[in-house]
Amino acid sequence: MMNSSRKLTSACTACIALCVTFLTHAAHVKLKDVHASAVVEPKRFLMNLSLNYHSCVNNTQAPLNWCVDNEYSTPRFVGKIVWPPRTLQHYSHTGYEACLVNKVVVFIGDSRVRFQYLYLAAYLKYRKFMKCQDYPAEYRKDETCFLINQKELKGKDWTTWYQQSTKKLEDESKQYSLCDCYRSEPLDPKTTYENRYIHRMTQFGNIKLVYLQSFENLIRIDKEFPPFSGSYFPTDSQCKVGECANENRTNAFEGNVKKTMWEVLPKLNATHAFVNLGWADRTKDLSFLSCILEEFEVQHPSIQVFFNEQSLSF
Repeated sequence: MMNSSRKLTSACTACIALCVTFLTHAAHVKLKDVHASAVVEPKRFLMNLSLNYHSCVNNTQAPLNWCVDNEYSTPRFVGKIVWPPRTLQHYSHTGYEACLVNKVVVFIGDSRVRFQYLYLAAYLKYRKFMKCQDYPAEYRKDETCFLINQKELKGKDWTTWYQQSTKKLEDESKQYSLCDCYRSEPLDPKTTYENRYIHRMTQFGNIKLVYLQSFENLIRIDKEFPPFSGSYFPTDSQCKVGECANENRTNAFEGNVKKTMWEVLPKLNATHAFVNLGWADRTKDLSFLSCILEEFEVQHPSIQVFFNEQSLSF
């Protein structure tokens, strides 16, 4: 059995973009890895940031091993660098796109994982990290915050949120957004669906992001959506956003996280997956997952899977 600490990671709720940091480090992007037709100066991939020293030592501003930068007032993961840090070299938006090009990144889990997906998709479109409730009051006017907090759309139902959040992630001919979504009221996990898909086209190539909802270790995918439709673009045969209830769908797949890993990730041509078991992982011992991962990686060495163990309940 492999060391579970290598794959079982704790996500910080205050800095939900931690998954992006994992992916960036996992990819080890280098200029030579970018498509040969793209000639890009190194400075376009990286930016030098000065760090607010007070934020590094005051955990009320940022979690341990995180600092807030002075340029964008954004929390940055600094990890095990010389402490206390004063500066940090970080990927620019162009660098993120180059890092993610030709990758299919899949997020599986409950709303905590969904917000990681939405945060990354919003960053790719808007070229900035959103500033929401974890920032001082002067930063709370970010119009994209409703993507990671449905309550921001006061008085609106879930159907409206599905529709508006899907539209908010579209970017003319650069980024397409799909949502195989429906939520029953009151919430019943067995009749609620939320599977999302992003296809982004960049100067380097294509990026694909996928979110598959799993509240109770159960994933279901409609036949008109990837990987069964073969397309990340909207079609007339797909159910309308927010209206993908049982009577408007035909599930081509139904299974738990393990079955999804083995049967769906290869069909999606996934390169990376960030997974939790949904509500179940708040109480269960997840050490057994490392054995499942070891078996999976032997058969699928091109897919890197990271389990996000999140103990906080909210």
